[in-house]
Amino acid sequence: GWFAKFAMFSATIGVGNWWGYSIAIVAAINAVIAFVYYAKVIRATMFDQVPDGVDIAELEAKTVPGAAGLAVGIAVVGVILLGVFPGIAADLGQFSTSMFTALGG
Repeated sequence: GWFAKFAMFSATIGVGNWWGYSIAIVAAINAVIAFVYYAKVIRATMFDQVPDGVDIAELEAKTVPGAAGLAVGIAVVGVILLGVFPGIAADLGQFSTSMFTALGG
């Protein structure tokens, strides 16, 4: 997210030549376009009125099947764990790299 973009901007600007500056400018334009897009999505989902003909009570009455709920729950736990302990992913990547190197890859 934001920290990755900041690190990327810092690295490209830190190069100190026109190539790094041009990449940073293109990335900044891309970030602004993405922000505008996501702001529109958030506005539509959170603040706009519900369209006519949509029955909110019917939508709220629907339940998530057990298997789908379990899959989403496992994914949520994984995302939280990787967010709190990012070293897990780094260690796993380092381990897989050493395994592929040992196997001649």
